[in-house]
Amino acid sequence: MKKKTMMKVLAIFATVLLGVCSGAGWYLSKADKNTTETLKYLPLYEATTDNSHVEYGAFDSVPEAEGIKVELFTGDTFYYNKPIDLRGMSKTDPLVEICVVPQEFGSQDVQTLEIMFTDVYDPQNTVKVEFHECSGVTYMTYVMTAATGQPLTGREHGGKIHRANSYGQWCWMNFSSQLTNSMKSHDKNLIALAYDFEESSVNLYACGSTLTFADFDSSDYFQNVWSGFTTGEVLLSIKCDKYAKTRANFVLQKISGHDLTEEVYVDNVHPDIQVDYEGYEQELPQAVVGKPYKLFYAQAADNLDGFITAKTRVYRNYYMVDRINVSSDGKMFTPTEVGTYYVEYSAIDRFGNTAKKVLEVQAVAETDEVAITFDDGVKNGYAGTLIGLPDVYATGGTGKLSISKTIAIGGKAYEIKDNAFRPLDAGEYIYTVTATDYVGQSQTEMYTIVVTAGDSPVFIDPTAVPKYFLVGKTYVLPVIDAYDYSDLSGRAVKTKIYAVQGGQETEITNGYTPMQEGDVTIVYKADNGKAVATISYAAKTVQVDDGLGNIDMAKYFDVENMSMTKHDDHMVFSATDNRASATYIMPMSRYTSTLEFLVKNEQAGFDKLNIYYYNYYDASKFVKLTYENIGGGNLTFYVNDSKELATSLSFAFNGIYNELTINAKKGIVKADSRLGTKVTLNTYYDGTPLDTDLENCMSYFKMELEGVKSDSAVQFRIIGGQLMSSSPYDIQEPVVLLAEQQVGDLSINSEIVLQPACAYDLLDPNVSAYVSVLDVNGNPLTSMDGVLMRNVSVRQSYRLKFEQYGKFRVMYSAMDSWGNMNTVVGFTINVIYESAPVITLEDDVIQEITLGEEVYLPKMTVTDNCEGAINAFVYVVTSKGNYYTITQEMMEVGTDGFAPKYTGVYYVRYVAVDANGNMTIKQYEVRVVAETDE
Repeated sequence: MKKKTMMKVLAIFATVLLGVCSGAGWYLSKADKNTTETLKYLPLYEATTDNSHVEYGAFDSVPEAEGIKVELFTGDTFYYNKPIDLRGMSKTDPLVEICVVPQEFGSQDVQTLEIMFTDVYDPQNTVKVEFHECSGVTYMTYVMTAATGQPLTGREHGGKIHRANSYGQWCWMNFSSQLTNSMKSHDKNLIALAYDFEESSVNLYACGSTLTFADFDSSDYFQNVWSGFTTGEVLLSIKCDKYAKTRANFVLQKISGHDLTEEVYVDNVHPDIQVDYEGYEQELPQAVVGKPYKLFYAQAADNLDGFITAKTRVYRNYYMVDRINVSSDGKMFTPTEVGTYYVEYSAIDRFGNTAKKVLEVQAVAETDEVAITFDDGVKNGYAGTLIGLPDVYATGGTGKLSISKTIAIGGKAYEIKDNAFRPLDAGEYIYTVTATDYVGQSQTEMYTIVVTAGDSPVFIDPTAVPKYFLVGKTYVLPVIDAYDYSDLSGRAVKTKIYAVQGGQETEITNGYTPMQEGDVTIVYKADNGKAVATISYAAKTVQVDDGLGNIDMAKYFDVENMSMTKHDDHMVFSATDNRASATYIMPMSRYTSTLEFLVKNEQAGFDKLNIYYYNYYDASKFVKLTYENIGGGNLTFYVNDSKELATSLSFAFNGIYNELTINAKKGIVKADSRLGTKVTLNTYYDGTPLDTDLENCMSYFKMELEGVKSDSAVQFRIIGGQLMSSSPYDIQEPVVLLAEQQVGDLSINSEIVLQPACAYDLLDPNVSAYVSVLDVNGNPLTSMDGVLMRNVSVRQSYRLKFEQYGKFRVMYSAMDSWGNMNTVVGFTINVIYESAPVITLEDDVIQEITLGEEVYLPKMTVTDNCEGAINAFVYVVTSKGNYYTITQEMMEVGTDGFAPKYTGVYYVRYVAVDANGNMTIKQYEVRVVAETDE
């Protein structure tokens, strides 16, 4: 199914879910819980097999902990079948609360408990949270988490981030329910989690406070950042591992917003069949006798079974007694005669509820032939220039016509972009167009364009020249070449740059420093000896200071039908006509950008407040954000004039500051950070994909009041991070933005490419920006290209190799011409030991003894290439699940082992953990058998 159509089915499926959820109780089935029964109750909760026992209640040993009481058998999984909606949840909202109740206090049932949250709409999209014992510490556990494709990770209190090891964030819950000073009663032996949907972070929750131990969409935690759940609706499952006994006991006490005592639900709702019409919802394409006809894909959404594949059959005389079954493979059929064919889609859920949908397809003997005509267009052009192709019209056939286009010379094809191509050779170019209808009938036509060599150089590479220049500031303009195709060589032709202002043309050689205000044209000229080619850019020069360093903030705006009033910490923009606007003349980044503004109720005499971000390199690419005043104290917020995803805002224009944030790197806009209102932003206004890299995120900001009817004004406090004020001084430091540099922990001799950063200032175009990379001793690292990485330009990339263990620091600094400096510790690169310790036992192990004998434990030797202390110990799990810990020192002074008290299997585990958290476990079994009579 096509992605767009599949999302439509998902939306309909979600509607079905919401409709049923409001009833007595709705629970989703699981893909791995199939049944051959035609009717079955689907419980609110269940376990994989009947060996486990699940019911509502409490264990006798902890009567205060009431909820879903689970006795989970080895290897089983507990399922909670009702979707949990994470949308709107924050770290202050408790999500799940579980009390661990071992069969015997002081003795563990298991060592690991895993909570899994699974996307309702994508079973492969999950978040796993694991609680586990570590290093024999029985009075607390460690917790780590990971989303799909990420390693288990956890950030401890001190800030260290652990990945794929035995540590993480510790909490007081322990698997033996051992009481401590911090956990004084068994009903407080809790796993308590909160999930922040906005931040995609998972948190430990206790007594109203939270601790974030992983953020799934942050590169500080994960190299592969996670894009989140489809909608935020998830299913919950729990399983345990490292069993010491056959069962693990716990009580699921709380799930946010759910009543855990709900009854089971009987399904009597039939599936909802959804057909992917591929745009033919209004009129199906006709079939043609003897031509294969493609059948539309269909899928059924069921309230309990999820998506069910619909069976597809084709009939004649569908509603008559003599119904005829037409041969079909479910994907195609070929009509043999003129008339009506009936396509039947059917689906049945596991409760026996059936659904059918029938489409009527008319078969005809023939259709009008597919025909192609070319509009009048260019028939001649010059090599190197951009040549527009003629418009094409296709008619006839059945259904919509798909059109393919190629342009080639002598078998060499050229790219067609925006219905144009750029030829580099002389000769006849053949423009070939093929139109194909729904049943495969097609027609091909050709159009010839003759290309010759021209005299003038050609400008090919686009560039960006500032739209505004500050008087007295020096600008280094981009250098661009033209190309000479007069001899078809395409050789580069150097250009000269000129500034044309007030009728006077001045060549720019060592930077452009405008000395007066007004309109200016920047002209590039290329001369190949035969002709001169030019390309020009219109701009303005603006005087923002008095020549003594005192600036006027109002001068940084290019206004239309608008006046400005400056205050200590804000500026007021008042409309003077129906449509009023103000453009900020310094480029800013929408990679991450913030606006703070307010509108007083008595000054809200307009229909819309529009915010634009124009791409610095191409002004035709822009983003439009709109706050529309719909009356009654309410607004709607939408992106790029698309109201399909409009968001309602209740704060209206009431004189309270609103904070709008745009984040191109994450593809979101927050219309009001106070409310957490978030809207997806992934395209420009014209529908093309939004640039999300640092460089192409530079934009010119414009705000506009539309539909002005009476007194209208907007008060801005912050624009792009710059405080709006009446102060004559620039005291704001430059902005330093870093690319998503997902490095994390590295192994020795690893290589990376340090990506360019972005540094700019919202008042000053002259910013100096540098990066330094310091090794473990604080000395600058030398790049693989021989560059000493101390205060080098941030605007290029560097290849780095790390040949020492330890922490490397990447530091950025930027300074404007007023002396304001911003120093940023970009990130730390940790080069770690990845090899785990090696455990060697000095003697052979004993694997079976008779009850009453002693188990000899051989002494262990641990070797490791990591500096620092090694924590090594031995512990024994008895056949009853109890633990004995024997330190290495105890063994060295003569403790040979232990004497088992029971028959059964004992586990001996040797454990070594180095200073970097790498762990090795060497384990073997000792079977203790009863003494037999001779």
